[in-house]
Formats: sequence, C-alpha cells, structure tokens
Amino acid sequence: MVGLFERVVTHLTVIICFQSLVLDMAGNVGTQSLAVTIRVLMDEDVSPRQKLALVGKEALVGLMNGLLLGLLSFGAIGLYLMAAKGAAAAFAFSVSFCTGTALLVSMLLSSIIGTTVPILFKRLGVDPAVLRVIKQGVEEVTKSGTGRIASSFGVRVAGKTGTAQNSQGDDHAWFAGYAPVDNPRYAVVAIAEAGKAGSSLTGPMVGKMLSFLINGEKYAEPQKTEQKAAPKPQNVNRGAGR
Repeated sequence: MVGLFERVVTHLTVIICFQSLVLDMAGNVGTQSLAVTIRVLMDEDVSPRQKLALVGKEALVGLMNGLLLGLLSFGAIGLYLMAAKGAAAAFAFSVSFCTGTALLVSMLLSSIIGTTVPILFKRLGVDPAVLRVIKQGVEEVTKSGTGRIASSFGVRVAGKTGTAQNSQGDDHAWFAGYAPVDNPRYAVVAIAEAGKAGSSLTGPMVGKMLSFLINGEKYAEPQKTEQKAAPKPQNVNRGAGR
C-alpha cells in the first residue's frame, strides 16, 4: 500500500514523519473496539438490533475521537512545521490537513472493522477468543520456535514458517510475519522457490523488511571481527656447539 504513494513520498518526505502517529492511533482504536465487542458477544441474548447499535456506537466514538485528534493534529503539526522547519503557512497546514484527515478516516474505519469482525466471526460460528490463541501461537514461533531468527533484526516479529512440496526439486519456502507484535502496523510475506526451509531463508527476509519499514533504515549486518592467529612459538636451538 505504501508503494502506491511512492512518488508523493519522494517529493514530500516530511509526511513520513507522521505516518506512525496515524498507524498507532488506528491500531489502538481497533483493538479497543475489538475488546468491547468480544465482551458484549459473551451474552448469548444479544439481538441483531443490539449488535447493529453497537457498531453504530463504536463508529460514532471513533468518529468523535478522530475528529478531535484530527483538529489537534491540524493545528499542532502546522504550527510545528512553521516554527521548527521554517515552512510556509500554506505548505505547513496542507501537510497537517492531510495528516489530520488521515487520522480521522483511519480511526473511524478501525472502530468499524474492530466491531464488525468479531460479529462476523460469531455469525460464522468461530469464537472470537480463538484469535487470541492464534496470536499467542504465532508470537511463540518467533520467540522460541522455528522462526525466531526473524526477530533478530531489531524488531519483535510474530509469524509462521512454512514449506510447500515441489515435485521438481527442493521444497518451496515461505514466511508470513507482522510487526510490531503489540501493535501491528505492517505484514510481510516472503516466498522463495526451492528455498528448502522458511526459517533459514525467508525468515530473515521478512525480519529485515519489517525492520526497514518500522525503523526507517536498512538493517546493517554486524561486522565480524577477524581473530588473528596466535604466533607460533619459535624453535630455539639450545644444543651445545660442537
């Protein structure tokens, strides 16, 4: 999705500074709506009308929060760009308007999705609480399981390794992961044809890509220090002269 706006980002790099603000707030709103909905769905007597009312209520809360924070962001970011960066008023408040609007829309959509997804799963006969168990499982994969190498590049990753049989040669390898674990913002999937094992090949690919997306810089491999061999003892001829 970020790649669709690569040209905009190239000419307007300052907007990337506020990307985390939008993503983090949207993630928090979605998580809170999800928790509230799961708690309500524990009551088996909740009618479809009450569920619809819950969606409307959470959407209204998300809209009001997004509107408030969007207005604050519009003013604060615009003034910051003018005072700290010396930007013109038109440019500064254009950027802050985009950020505030993105914050409003993302918080509204997150509240709606966080409410409707558990209701949909409940409708399909899937217990929403199962998602928490699945989440714990993929976290353990990169914590103490086969995919722990994916979390060794500066970002805590949750994901799953996998292989697909290949009748023409070595098995295909893949790894799907997301990060950060506590507040997911990015999901990356890597597939390597004839890669044999997902943990050793595609796991590092996903880990490095997520590290780049979150930290904003390419992961630097630690340089190996070459150990110098100890000098060999010199043979000293102590024989008596003849």
